[in-house]
Amino acid sequence: MAKLLIVDDEETYRTQLSMILTAEGHEVWTARSGREAIEIGHSCRPDVLVADWRLTDGTSGLHVAEALHQADPGLRVIMMTGYSADDLQAHLKSAGFHILEKPFGVEDLLGVIQQALPQKAEQPDSSE
Repeated sequence: MAKLLIVDDEETYRTQLSMILTAEGHEVWTARSGREAIEIGHSCRPDVLVADWRLTDGTSGLHVAEALHQADPGLRVIMMTGYSADDLQAHLKSAGFHILEKPFGVEDLLGVIQQALPQKAEQPDSSE
């Protein structure tokens, strides 16, 4: 599966997302602030960043994504927001971003993570 970093200042979201995604087989790290997420992201090198757009520590999910993109341009980003997705879309500069509007269901979460993950080429069946 994938290595995921979740950053959200709401403990409930962090905990629930971590439990769901770990149960799906992903390796998950969590952070409660943008600064903590940047530090963790540089050491764990996630495949996907799942970040809240507006964090209470003076940073934003966009700031975290930009900082981690400098170290890994292939990082996929899912931005969560409780605000209008149109407002967030105006701030996105890259097509590699996905938006997940709060509140969302498990199926929505898993679907957007599947979209964000790089698609692996089908391997030919060597038994034929």
